[in-house]
Amino acid sequence: MKEITVVDSTRKVCIVGDRIQVADSFLDKLVGLMGRKSLVPGTGMLLRPCSTIHTCWMRIPIDVLYLDKHWRVVAIDAAVKPWRVGSIRFRTRMVLELPAGTAEQFEIELGDQLAIQDAGTKPDKNAGSEAA
Repeated sequence: MKEITVVDSTRKVCIVGDRIQVADSFLDKLVGLMGRKSLVPGTGMLLRPCSTIHTCWMRIPIDVLYLDKHWRVVAIDAAVKPWRVGSIRFRTRMVLELPAGTAEQFEIELGDQLAIQDAGTKPDKNAGSEAA
């Protein structure tokens, strides 16, 4: 599975996760983070296309960022516990799952602009990236 670095370039550029796995096949999205005993800072999963999530068979709470096609945060569910089902978010095109507490730690808010940072380059402050 491909790994990317995701940054928040809204107020100041900060790395939200530097080992984010990209799940873009049905099976990868279905399995997701199931069964993991922990999720360390800097890791997570980007599900795309995706407009909602479930935490069935998960053992840990996660922060869930719902992103539109421009990588803007349109909804946030903090510390979603195992065995929950998220609401369908119609503007959502991707979902970023992160360790619980990440959204608060990086002060991620609705409307924040996220982007992919390629290795060795500075993030683009103007827009999200559709490249990954």
